[in-house]
Amino acid sequence: MGRSQSWASWPDMKHTLLIKPEASHDISDAYAWYESERPGLGKNFADAFNQACERVLFDPESFAAVVGFIRWVPLKRFPHGVYFLVEADRVVVLAVLHGRRSLKTLAERI
Repeated sequence: MGRSQSWASWPDMKHTLLIKPEASHDISDAYAWYESERPGLGKNFADAFNQACERVLFDPESFAAVVGFIRWVPLKRFPHGVYFLVEADRVVVLAVLHGRRSLKTLAERI
């Protein structure tokens, strides 16, 4: 997962999604942890992440900025949030963090 991942935007969306390597690592770690707690829960986490990304791509400016220009969307059913930047034609996912993690972790990635 050393490179950023890019997802094509849906037909009616103006942005593409770019997932930074650190965020990919966050997702993989959370997936593995939830899967170890209960088989299938990791998939539920991945589904919640995908749904959050769809909501962001549909209207990224509707989510509140938490640090500077970095915005946040919570995952449904999980205590995690997706932290992202909105650029001209893409949304860049910087981190997917548990709610108990410090925003210092996010600041270190900027």
